[in-house]
Amino acid sequence: ETPSELLDTLCREGNELAYLSFVPVLKCSPTPLEFYRNYVSKNQPVLIKGGCSHWRAVKSWALQSLQERLQGVNVSVEATPNGRGDAIATSHGLGEVFALPQSQRWDVASFIDFVTSRHEHRKAAIVEFLARMKGDASGSSIEDGIHTSKTGVYYISHQNGSFSDPKEFGSLLAEDVENGELEFAKQAFDAVPEAVNFWMGGADAVTSLHKDHYENMYAVIRGRKHFTLFAPTSVNHLATKELSAAQYREQDDGAFSLEASDEPSRPWIVVDPDDEATHDEAYSHCHRIDVTVEAGDVLYLPSLWYHQVRQEGTEEDSGMCIAINAWYNMEYDVKYVYHDAVEKLGAAVRETQLK
Repeated sequence: ETPSELLDTLCREGNELAYLSFVPVLKCSPTPLEFYRNYVSKNQPVLIKGGCSHWRAVKSWALQSLQERLQGVNVSVEATPNGRGDAIATSHGLGEVFALPQSQRWDVASFIDFVTSRHEHRKAAIVEFLARMKGDASGSSIEDGIHTSKTGVYYISHQNGSFSDPKEFGSLLAEDVENGELEFAKQAFDAVPEAVNFWMGGADAVTSLHKDHYENMYAVIRGRKHFTLFAPTSVNHLATKELSAAQYREQDDGAFSLEASDEPSRPWIVVDPDDEATHDEAYSHCHRIDVTVEAGDVLYLPSLWYHQVRQEGTEEDSGMCIAINAWYNMEYDVKYVYHDAVEKLGAAVRETQLK
């Protein structure tokens, strides 16, 4: 077998032997020993139904309540024209780049009002359109001026501990989610989270395919999250490209431009699981796993697993989705060493093939 064929075999056997072809579901929280032995040590994702349903936030974080509690609290909001920050984009002047979102400061109460108002506006527009198609409406009843100066997608998704950062949420909501800790995970990892992050936004915000060097406990509070997963053995079959960094800037008229950034270039995955135009022959060796995390559920996403995330909110929450995730430091053990070696070997094989 050639080196390239051996890498294909590794990907296939990893899918067939090392990992399940689906995400197992637990109906209650495991013991620390069960969690570590059956999932953490095997680097295996698991969905825990109702895993955070005991948190006060699951019942108390209605949007109106959050607006009242967070009135006047300013946090970072990531702004893009299309809901895809930290993703590949094309600029007429810069070409293909790794696009960073613009970080803005918003009052949380105003952010909730903006996202929910836009959702209701769009819903009303659809109703009116259908009525016009049936000939039941003669004039526009929708205010065309709602937020016309802001056409982008705005997402509270600042990381690196945004939930406890004094410049972000501080400790205002910490007790509602027990500081983002789950007792079985805390004992299994024998640590407190390295960082706890807060996520809030509508269905038009998408997290592009990537991997993290953290053990991730992802808890959904309102709405639902749709994860698309690929095992770490897919490392050489998800095409990447080295790209210069650029940053979105929102103009006064609401339009966005891309400007060159001082951030270093970086390799990024060009594959979009939902866009067949980005799928090559190598991608055909990968096994896609989809899992939906509902409000009150927790997904354990092991380190080095590739994931793309979409979201949606309920009508009760006007399309808003809210989640908390806790990052625990991964062990840089033999699994990481082999993964890193295989990734570098794949890069060397591809470089040789191009010569």
